[in-house]
Amino acid sequence: MLEKLVRGVLHPNRISFYGLVLAGASVAAACFDESRSSAPVIYLASAACDFFDGRIARAYNLSSREGAILDPMCDKVKHFAVGSLMICQNPENSFLVGTTLASFVNDY
Repeated sequence: MLEKLVRGVLHPNRISFYGLVLAGASVAAACFDESRSSAPVIYLASAACDFFDGRIARAYNLSSREGAILDPMCDKVKHFAVGSLMICQNPENSFLVGTTLASFVNDY
C-alpha cells in the first residue's frame, strides 16, 4: 500500500514540484504586507518538500532525470525566496541586496 502511494501521489518528482510551487508562493507572500507573516511558514513547507523528496527517492530507488533537473531548480527558487524575504523586510540595505544576488549567481 505504501509503495503504491509513493509511486503515485508521493512520487519524489511531485513532491519537488509542490516544493517549487510553495517556494514561489513564499516569494509572492513576502511582497505583500497582508501576507508577509505567512511567507516563512510557506518557505518552511517548501524546505520540507525538498528534504522528503530526496529521502523518498533514495529509499525507494526512484531517482530520475526529471528529478535531477527539478531539484536544483527548486533550490534556486528557494534561494530567491529567502532573498526576497530579506529584501522586503529591509529594502534600504544595499549590502543585503548584493549578498543575496551574489548567492543566487554563485549557485549557477
